[in-house]
Amino acid sequence: LKALTRPCSVLVYSDADYLIRGASQWIKGWLTRDWLTRDGKPVANRAEWESLQEAMRPHQVTWRLGQVDEMTHLAQAGEVAAAAAAGGAEDR
Repeated sequence: LKALTRPCSVLVYSDADYLIRGASQWIKGWLTRDWLTRDGKPVANRAEWESLQEAMRPHQVTWRLGQVDEMTHLAQAGEVAAAAAAGGAEDR
């Protein structure tokens, strides 16, 4: 997300349900509760969540849970996309 040079609609696949729920649902509540959980405890890994929240800010991000076999194909697609972007970074 940080590599994007202008606001975009982004679809993010992950096999980590915790990441998806945190980024798409829980982070909103943490922000309103000053980075506390519903139980009043500090959010674990707050710095990482804050960094992710800041990276998401300019974009419209949709999170999707992917199965492990799907993730392998997506990783390969990501490598191809990264190689293509390295040759034309100004298009991002």
